[in-house]
Amino acid sequence: MAIDGGGFGYMARTTRRNFGYFASGAPPSAHLKQTEVLTIAPGKTLTGYAGWTGCRSGNKKTGQPDAKSGRRPANIMRFHFGAVPDAPDFSPDAAWRPLREPSPWAMQLFAIPLGIVACIVVALLWRILTPHREASFNSPGMLVIVLVAIIPIHELLHAAVHPRFGMSASSILGCWPSRGLFYAHYLGELSRGRFIAILLMPLLVISFAPLLACAITDRCPPLFAFTSILNALLACGDIFAVGLLLFQVPAGATVRNKGWRTFWKIYDDKAS
Repeated sequence: MAIDGGGFGYMARTTRRNFGYFASGAPPSAHLKQTEVLTIAPGKTLTGYAGWTGCRSGNKKTGQPDAKSGRRPANIMRFHFGAVPDAPDFSPDAAWRPLREPSPWAMQLFAIPLGIVACIVVALLWRILTPHREASFNSPGMLVIVLVAIIPIHELLHAAVHPRFGMSASSILGCWPSRGLFYAHYLGELSRGRFIAILLMPLLVISFAPLLACAITDRCPPLFAFTSILNALLACGDIFAVGLLLFQVPAGATVRNKGWRTFWKIYDDKAS
């Protein structure tokens, strides 16, 4: 279960370019390092330039500190084109219990009804809590912009709740065209509570925050209402995933993904 966010399902994790200059005055080219060859072949990761940096250490794939230096890798903007990437350092043993979850296509089929219900609920709240006005859009171009922009914004909000605000090599934004999904994926371990917060953040920020603000100010901009309602529909996968976690995973559990699959375990504090 990746924290996805496009088509009709969502679930979450991120990336970023870190550009900075050195006080030494040396030209940027003296410090520029290319981390990977750019490619757009399915299943590959686009990394590009990691930014201006004088030193790079640590595991770039997992974001964990380097065993020798103890330093973490520099922030890297990563975009993965294809299936949710696997965690190369994670081989779940018997202590990790798999989450009972459907395939990506089945998940979307199960989640769409939830999205429709969420869409109707948010629309009714706009009608009840804000001034009733005829919703008219005089700019079709603006609607197109909203439709195009809402998916990356949705995914970035997922990633913002990742450890280190998504600014690590463990956070990956991705697109899985064959499954109609966009996702924000985190390679490391997460608490159940944090995983749920990651899933719900776009719904809270894009759908409910504008609704609350407009209810307080007694205003109802049609574009805000449209964006809020559309995002509620697109968040159907997030809502479905939250239900899976709430009904299957104990509150104190740790959750981790291996590709699309989700696993959880409870650490024994006494043993540690």
